[in-house]
Order: sequence, then structure tokens, then C-alpha cells
Amino acid sequence: MQNHIEQFKDSMLQAGIIPPSSIIDDGQLHRFATNNKSSDAAGWYVLHAGHTPAGCFGDWRKDIVSSWCAKTKDNMTPRERIEHMRLIAHARAQRNQLRAQQQRAAMNKAQYIWDCAIPASKDHPYLLKKRIPPFEAKQRGDNLVLPITSFDGEIQSLQFIHPDGSKRLLLNGAKKGRFIPVNGSLDNKHILICEGFATGATLATAYPDKCVITAIDAGNLKAVAVQVSKHNPRAKILICADDDRTTEGNPGLTKAREAAIASGADFTIPNWPFDAPLGLSDFNDLMCWQTTRSAV
Repeated sequence: MQNHIEQFKDSMLQAGIIPPSSIIDDGQLHRFATNNKSSDAAGWYVLHAGHTPAGCFGDWRKDIVSSWCAKTKDNMTPRERIEHMRLIAHARAQRNQLRAQQQRAAMNKAQYIWDCAIPASKDHPYLLKKRIPPFEAKQRGDNLVLPITSFDGEIQSLQFIHPDGSKRLLLNGAKKGRFIPVNGSLDNKHILICEGFATGATLATAYPDKCVITAIDAGNLKAVAVQVSKHNPRAKILICADDDRTTEGNPGLTKAREAAIASGADFTIPNWPFDAPLGLSDFNDLMCWQTTRSAV
């Protein structure tokens, strides 16, 4: 029969989190890597031992939060149920307090890096490859720097794009419900929301009179679209989705549809010509392919 630590690990696995090799059941918050990198600490857990072991765990990168108990609620006495709720509330409070501290520190670091960065060169390899202007992007060394902003205008985190196109976010920076501004004001009557900067810059070039923002990834589309609809309820919001045609479940389209339903927005995907390669997925892909084809 498994002990409570092994059961706790199994619960993590079922939630999509690879647990650390060692679990400490001391009721304190512990962090661990979820991407096999020693510098990572996106995973967290709190596990209480005692008469009825219980705990809480999650992954800040994947926005996962889950709880576990050695007993099901149906098998708990009223006193055990109350104690379980108290332990879980305490664990989540620990998690929220630490997360808030980390995000405040990341926000200060983001503002400092942004202030020290210089305007991006239009000849940056990523911009040249994607055939887009830098708009308000900055540069730090060889990397593009993009501000991740809250709806009150504060820079809360950063996205870095390397010359080869690989991307990373500032460690511990807030992302959910935040966005990268590309062009225009959120008070605009027409607001376009997409996933990534290259797509956003493509749309902003084609529609300079509209506001364009990026949600960073598909999983953040819903939170951003809902916030936009609250900030500017009169705006016509259009979600310009990635069409992940070769990926099972088409996450770009699926998440865009969910975001549109939640926010009252419309959504669209690229209008692919019949001979467009299946590997193309977003509006920037389409623009680059059409530009290359017309030049031949």
C-alpha cells in the first residue's frame, strides 16, 4: 500500500506535473523545477502529514492549482473536513503570498531592464525574417525586448526574443490577463488581439488605424479578451487566431473560439489559398509566404 507521499506524487502526475524526487511533508511551501532545468522553480507544493495527510500543489507556468487529501470528503468526519479545508486554505495563502512577492520583484526588474534597453534595430534578424517593423520593441544585446503590460499601463514583465526566434519570459513575471501592446490605444473602437508579436506587427502594419495587442500565447487569449471587453465595452474586438492545422485539436483556433465566447468578441483565421503549405499557421506566416511567392 502506498504511503501518503507516494499518493501525493501520483496526484501531481495525474494533474500533469512531474513531481520532485523528494517530497517534504512539513506544511511549508516548497518549490521545484517542472522543465528539467535546475534554475526553474515553477512547481510548488505544501504537504501536511498528521492524522489525515493533505496538501496543495501547482505549476505557475501552466497555471495549475490542485489539492489532495488521503481521504475523500465522503470518508471524512465533520471535524476532519473542517481541518482539511483549513489546511488547504493555509497552503493556498502561502502560495499566493509568495507569488505576489515574486511578481512585485519581477515587475521592478522588468521596468529597470526596459528603461535601460534601446530602441530595436529594424535590422534585427528576427524582424528581418518575419518581415516586420519593430514598432515599440526595444533591444538588449542581441535580444528583442517586449513589454508585458497590465490594463492600467504598468509594465509587469517582459518577453525576450532571441535572433533565432526562440522566446522566453522574465522569471516570475505576471502573464495571465496581461498583454504586449503593439500599436494604438485601448480606447480605440476596433481592437485586434492575437497570440504573438510577429502576428501583431503584421496586423498593425496592415491596419494602422486599429489597436493591436498580443496575448503572448493561446492560453492567455481568453483572460486578455475578457479584460479588453471590460476596459472598453463599446469596442469591436476581433481575435485573430493562429490556425494550428497540423496540431491535434487545433489549440490556436480552439482557444480563440473560447475567448470570443467569453468576451463577446468575433474571431477569424487566415484565409489560406488552396496551395498554401500546411505548415503555415498565422497571419505573419501567410504574409511572408505571399511576399516570397509574389517576388518569384
